[in-house]
Amino acid sequence: MSRKQAEKTAGEIRSKEAGYLELQKKASGNNPAGQLHLGFDTPPPTRADAKKLVETRKLEQSASERSTTKVVGSVSKDGSIHKTPPVPKVPPATPHTRKKPSTSLSTAKPAATAKPTVTTVHRRKPVAKAKGKAAHPYRIELSVPMFVALVAIVAIVLGVFIAQLIRGKLWSEVGASQNPGITETLYEVVVEPGMSARQVAVALERAQVIESARAFERVLEGRGDATRLQVGTYRFNGPQAYGDVADALVVKNVGNTRNVVIWDGFTLTDIDGLLVSAGLARQGDFVVAAQELAAASGLPFAEGWFLSGRYTVQEEDAARSLAAAMHTALLDAIRPHLGVVSGADLLLSDIIIIASMIQRETNKADEMPQIAGIIYNRLALDMPLGIDATTRYELNDWKNPLKEADLEAQTPYNTRRKTGLPPTGIGSPGKTALEAAIYPALHDWYYYLHGTDSQIHYARTYEEHKENIKRYR
Repeated sequence: MSRKQAEKTAGEIRSKEAGYLELQKKASGNNPAGQLHLGFDTPPPTRADAKKLVETRKLEQSASERSTTKVVGSVSKDGSIHKTPPVPKVPPATPHTRKKPSTSLSTAKPAATAKPTVTTVHRRKPVAKAKGKAAHPYRIELSVPMFVALVAIVAIVLGVFIAQLIRGKLWSEVGASQNPGITETLYEVVVEPGMSARQVAVALERAQVIESARAFERVLEGRGDATRLQVGTYRFNGPQAYGDVADALVVKNVGNTRNVVIWDGFTLTDIDGLLVSAGLARQGDFVVAAQELAAASGLPFAEGWFLSGRYTVQEEDAARSLAAAMHTALLDAIRPHLGVVSGADLLLSDIIIIASMIQRETNKADEMPQIAGIIYNRLALDMPLGIDATTRYELNDWKNPLKEADLEAQTPYNTRRKTGLPPTGIGSPGKTALEAAIYPALHDWYYYLHGTDSQIHYARTYEEHKENIKRYR
């Protein structure tokens, strides 16, 4: 504002104030205060009073608007609250342009150029909070039928899942045995470089391919294969015989093979002579191989622990490979009957001795369980067994008639003069004789003899036995 304009405005104000004073003097009359009576007890407001009054009314109007409008804020991703300042009320739109306010809360991020909008929310009566529980912004309510249906669906899904797990486990154990066309691998063992025979045996036992790691290790040592295990991944269709597992793990010899037949009852010396005559070993090689295998396996003796039968051996190491194959075959023949053997009163070594005696007493399968029953009956009464085959084994004479002095000699193998079993087996039993020793016949016979009629005759008493001797000898 220029100086001239300011002086003009001030002059106008002084002129108006002088007019007001003149008007007051005329209207006051006898009023001692000399004031104009216009219905107020106070003097008329000045310009400052009017300005203050206007500002007061603006503040009251603003407070009134805040009392009917709620400030709406937004919650950002980090959890902070941004309040939106209130805006003046907007007059309602015309009926044809007014839109129904939205009741949903959008969490979408507004565009950078868009202005924030204010949503007016009418006040509601606050809901009382449950004691001890904090109010949750989200709440899902389900009816009882809906809840039951949901539980049923979850139970069905879990049941199907568990059934699939069980089915998969059972399939992995028995699937291949019941479905020969299926080639799924059931048991897998990895032989890594540097693994010892014991480590490999333990891995096979854990994979349930073999029953005993210790027994399998002894088989490897007896075969001379403990250091010939081949590195690789081996898959089996289930539990296997020790010999079959060893054959799968051992590096095959490159050379010729020969088939060898070991007759029932053959002794270690007989087998040794057979290999020598076939040009497969030197004299004594098989006896040494059998004794070494027995020592490595912790057996109390060697004779009798080798099953008779037909075998294929390597020409380059016939004695050792044959001893290992025969011993493994005997263990495989006993394995299905271990439950019965473990519950018997006798040791397994005793059963081996009995089986070897049965094998030397008869070659007929139907007679073997009966003779086994007589042996057990006599052992129960502590009677001498009276089996001359034990003396023949001691003398290594299976052809010539026994002399009286031989039958009267007090030796560990003379079962006419001593009670109990001989100290070792007396030959290689067959599978039938071995099973007869495990499952003897139950009867009350104590004597038997083979007559000139090529039949066996049993007796309960010694008197009956003497009658059989007179009749059939």
